Amino acid sequence: MSTRKPRPPARRAKRQAGQLGHGIHHAIEDEIRRRMEASPGGHLVAHRLGQLSLRLEVDLQDPEAGAEKLSAELERAVACFVEDAVQAEAAFRPGRAFCHRCESADCRHALPPQPRAVFAGYTPTGLPRWSDFPQFCLDRRHEQIDRLYDARPAILTLEVEGHDLNADLLPEFHRAARHHDVPGQVCAGLFPLRGAGEPIALTFQAVVTRRPRGRRHVGLNVIGGGPLGETALAETTPEEKPWRAAVLWAQAQFEAISKQAGRCASTSEPMFLRRVHGVLQGLARRIERDTRGRSRRTRHAQKRHLSGERPTRKAIDDLRRAGEEACLRDDRNDTLVILGGRGRTHFFAPEGRLVSSVHYPKETVEKKIRMGLWKPAAAHELAALKACVEESTGE
Repeated sequence: MSTRKPRPPARRAKRQAGQLGHGIHHAIEDEIRRRMEASPGGHLVAHRLGQLSLRLEVDLQDPEAGAEKLSAELERAVACFVEDAVQAEAAFRPGRAFCHRCESADCRHALPPQPRAVFAGYTPTGLPRWSDFPQFCLDRRHEQIDRLYDARPAILTLEVEGHDLNADLLPEFHRAARHHDVPGQVCAGLFPLRGAGEPIALTFQAVVTRRPRGRRHVGLNVIGGGPLGETALAETTPEEKPWRAAVLWAQAQFEAISKQAGRCASTSEPMFLRRVHGVLQGLARRIERDTRGRSRRTRHAQKRHLSGERPTRKAIDDLRRAGEEACLRDDRNDTLVILGGRGRTHFFAPEGRLVSSVHYPKETVEKKIRMGLWKPAAAHELAALKACVEESTGE
């Protein structure tokens, strides 16, 4: 006769609930996998699908009808989840515009036809329209167009709002644009680029995609190069890209906007778009400032800058060692504060420029934090700063 004690009801119920959860999880996972295999672009997102949030109703009064309704709701939720993920992935192809007619960024229409071409909007049927950058500046009455033809041509930037880019789209293509919305962009040029054959123009495009459950995500796409320049861009080192620091800054800002929009679903569309346009304006300012600074820097000064002979070595070392707890944000001065050893305090502009270094006692640092003058910086802000400084120093 067995002396084994019966399993306590609570433990048995917990085990059964766990088995039920595993069964439901596997069933949903199998359905997602089936949908991905049936979708033409399923392979694009198989490695990066995150969480599927479900809100399902179970009808206990009519089990048969309730089961059919539950099954239909589950199939619809999974189908939308996979479709949104595939559409978002297909819409965002670095270096290329999205073609609404082909519903892809891989078609021949998505690539600029020549190195100086910038994205100028869509045709009524959703084809990307391209324009020569100097001509585009002339058409939009850029006040400094003459500077493109100076003995030492200047780098110009031109901001374009989304409604100008989408104005000619037919209504059906406007509806299709929910998976790929362009609220604005910055065109810039002309950049000398080794291997491109001629100076190139670039389009820095804000792209808003819809994630599962309608969450908005904004990213930055850098479009340009043309058939020859696309390869040259890919082979160009970070040091040869004067726009790189500005792009890293903008990407970090867009990531912060996306995370905030994901946490706070009540963020209004106008507020969301105002923030996006603010980043684009900052991107344009940084590109012009960085290219002016680079052109003024002599070869000797740049060599000293890259070799670390200037008195910034300690700041760079402290930044390299800094963890998230040692990085603060000073919103009043638009700087990131890096806390080093022995009271060393360094102030960096977000694009990586060292503004100043001072020594502050511990009490001063604590007081500034307590008064809200310095706030904890996000991890992506610290990562972007390190990347910018690493690029500028060549280390």
